[in-house]
Amino acid sequence: MSGLISALVIGGSGCVGKALVGELLRSPDVGSVVCIGRTPIKVEDIQVDGHPDESVQDKQEKLKNVKVDFENLGETLQEENFAGVNAAFCCLGSTIKKAGSQEKFRHIDHDYVVNAARILKAGGVNYFGLVTSIGADETSGNFYLKTKGEVEHSVRDVGFERVSVFRPALLITPRNESRLGESIAQTVVPWISWAFPKRYREIKVETVARAMIFDALSVQKGEDKESFGQFDSDVLHVMAAKL
Repeated sequence: MSGLISALVIGGSGCVGKALVGELLRSPDVGSVVCIGRTPIKVEDIQVDGHPDESVQDKQEKLKNVKVDFENLGETLQEENFAGVNAAFCCLGSTIKKAGSQEKFRHIDHDYVVNAARILKAGGVNYFGLVTSIGADETSGNFYLKTKGEVEHSVRDVGFERVSVFRPALLITPRNESRLGESIAQTVVPWISWAFPKRYREIKVETVARAMIFDALSVQKGEDKESFGQFDSDVLHVMAAKL
C-alpha cells in the first residue's frame, strides 16, 4: 500500500498506543501499520474521545498484527514481519505497581524496549519514536523517571538515523482498568492546569499520537534532518495542530 510511512507500533494495546494506531489507520500518509505485541489490535477496539471510531472500521486491510513473546523477541519477531517498515513507534510501558516490583518494571520498560529497538535497527528501520514521561532523567532519584531516562539513553545508543522522544505530562484518556488516583487527577487537573508551566499541563492521548505522526512525516519528508528530537507536552500540542 502507498504512503510516506510504513509504520510499526510496539505497545499498541495501551492508551497512547491504541490512539496512535487509530491515527495511523486514519492518515492518508500511512500505507500500512504493523502492531507487535501479545494481544492483537482490532479496528473495533479503536476509540476517539472514549467512543468507537467509525472512521477506521473499514481500514482493517492496513493493519497487520504480529504476536510476539517479549521474553524471546529475537525468535518471535522476524525481519519478514516488518519488511518495508520505515518508522517504528514504541508506546510500551507499565507501572511499578502493575509490574509487581521495580526490577520487573525496568525489565518491561527498558529491556523489552531496547531489545525491540536493536532488532528493528538490524532489520533496516531508520526512525524510532519513543514515548516516555515528562521529567525522565537517568540521574533522577525517582526510580520511574530514572528508568525512563535510561531507556531514552539506551535507545539513542542503538544507532537509528533518527530517534524522537515524546515526553507527555498527565495523559487524558478513558481507561478500561480502574485507577482511582488517575481518574481523580484527570478530572481535577484540567481545572487547575492554567497554574502549571505549559510543559506540565495535561494532554490527550490523541494529541500525543498526532504529534508523533507529524514528527515521523517531517523526518520522512526531509523537513527535519536532526538525528534526535525531544518533545514535552507544550511542544506536542503545537506539533499535533500542524498535522
